[in-house]
Amino acid sequence: MDVASGTTPPHVFLPLRGRLLFIGPTLVSLEDPRLFIDPKLWLSMTSAQVMAIRMRSMSLMRPADPVKGASDPVNERLQEIAIRDGSVDVEVGYRRRGYFRVTDLLAEPVRRAGDLERVIYYSGGRSSRLIEEAYYSRDLKASSAILKLYKGGIGEQKIQQLLSVGALGVQRKLVATRWSITATDSTISQSLLGQVREMQELDTPYIGFFEALSNRFAVVLLPGRLYYEFLESWGPYYGDPCPRVAVDHEGFLGRTDYAEETEGAYYAARLAVAERLVEMKRQARAIVFMEVDRGWIPSLGVWRVREGVREALRRLERADSEASALEQAMGRMKTCRRSWVDSSFSLRQRSLTEFM
Repeated sequence: MDVASGTTPPHVFLPLRGRLLFIGPTLVSLEDPRLFIDPKLWLSMTSAQVMAIRMRSMSLMRPADPVKGASDPVNERLQEIAIRDGSVDVEVGYRRRGYFRVTDLLAEPVRRAGDLERVIYYSGGRSSRLIEEAYYSRDLKASSAILKLYKGGIGEQKIQQLLSVGALGVQRKLVATRWSITATDSTISQSLLGQVREMQELDTPYIGFFEALSNRFAVVLLPGRLYYEFLESWGPYYGDPCPRVAVDHEGFLGRTDYAEETEGAYYAARLAVAERLVEMKRQARAIVFMEVDRGWIPSLGVWRVREGVREALRRLERADSEASALEQAMGRMKTCRRSWVDSSFSLRQRSLTEFM
């Protein structure tokens, strides 16, 4: 058995490899370990720069049972590490393997270096009282814990990690990182939209735009009852000016089924929209246009959707009319207008000539 020591932000990753779940800590070699886990710090970078940061790491993993794994002694120590904030010094025993990159759809990639055998020692960092209360409470449902932490000012990135390592809930289990991200975004946004449904309707159309990491985001808020639609185009990435655009939507009563076409991106953007509507104290019809260009590296995760839509919503400007807001949104994109209109449930209700 080899021994490795280093610093973790903290970060514990649970990727799926086929049907197998793995769990392990990630040691990073960065002057400021926060740079490894805080996506807000990545928006001014290129995809290649973000990937370079994520590869300055050594992740050590072991197979895990989703149901029994939460009470495994090694995994319990990983939970104790994950609940902390600030840099944690870790010493682990592992079996050495060659370095290779591990990606898992919605989650950011890591660099795997071996098979974790045990956590020998850890020190540093400090867990907040709110997180400790959620961690040690065995009668607080996971969904309730997520909302309690969020309302208490704990960021969704941290909450996702806690859910993933089995640190929340009554009957605790390990959750793949990709699913903990979507579950957290979905739970929080669903709760916020419940508040939004009780608010007055927006009376003026707005348009907001943001571009980063070869991703473009345009958000249109229109007067009316709560409605949310997310459109995702990969046309520019594949060199197709008029592609089929993926879309999912929900009406005033919300949705109960999974957003199959746009998956985790749908819920990440929905969280950003819900937060902004709560701030505005208004309900509205919200349409999010997202476009991916060739500079993006697909395996970097869904975080850029959440942060990109948040930034677009911080840049809202009044539009002269609904048609003007929609025209401006589609006009900032490389994907042709017809693709957006033909794919959108809400835009198909209008005449295509309205946007020409």
